[in-house]
Amino acid sequence: MKKSGVKAILIASVISMLSGCATWSVVEKSDLVSPDGSFKIEAPLGWVKGPNQNAVFLTEEGPHLQKVMMQRLDHQKAFEGIKKTSSEEMMPIELADYYLAAFKKARDGLNVHQLDIKPVNLSGHAAFRMLLQTTTSRGLKINTVTYGLSSSKGFYELSYSAPELHYFERDLPEFEKMVKSFETL
Repeated sequence: MKKSGVKAILIASVISMLSGCATWSVVEKSDLVSPDGSFKIEAPLGWVKGPNQNAVFLTEEGPHLQKVMMQRLDHQKAFEGIKKTSSEEMMPIELADYYLAAFKKARDGLNVHQLDIKPVNLSGHAAFRMLLQTTTSRGLKINTVTYGLSSSKGFYELSYSAPELHYFERDLPEFEKMVKSFETL
């Protein structure tokens, strides 16, 4: 291999490694504002905030054990995976239908069941709360609770996922506290 080829590979490797070095940070102050400034929550102290620049991503013991993801999406991008959009006028049940279809499509090949759905009020907006269960090919059951609402600013998604065994029930109250503190800005 020529010297210039080796040098190019070396430079590309260094750039790749450095771009992947975004850091996780421990939540030391409970007031947390989303990266785009569209909402705020009270996060549990001691949890870890991920380096995601488009959403709030939190975990206590690692994203494979439990994860909280909260984001605001533009209406045009809310359900890109199923080629649907949201709007401020949409009813929560319609948003929930789109959300479920997008969730299933993103987990193609996995067994997804809707266990519960109900209307709720979230930060003064009509919203939905949905409980889903995904079963992996090895039989692991992962529960996901999602709250969704639509406003003039876009579609808001607040989700918590964890294995049904041990972690889901243990950390669900922390997630519900975060949801209760959720405020659009």
